[in-house]
Amino acid sequence: MTAIPPGSSCPYSAQVAADFRPFDIADPFDFYAQARQEAPIFYSSELDYWIVSRYEDVKAIFKDPGTFSSENTQSSY
Repeated sequence: MTAIPPGSSCPYSAQVAADFRPFDIADPFDFYAQARQEAPIFYSSELDYWIVSRYEDVKAIFKDPGTFSSENTQSSY
């Protein structure tokens, strides 16, 4: 995963986040292609999670559990 240089913005698109339908799985491929290009990382308020759409970014996250933890998914709110 490429670090974001200081002073630059996160690759975030409010439109991609607004178009995200996590439970509509009929034909999500066009959306995921758009997300990978325009907003490879975006926040889903419906899921209350950050969504990472590029394979290489996901692999980097899995290899860095010190920074990226799933610990909060184990707790009951």
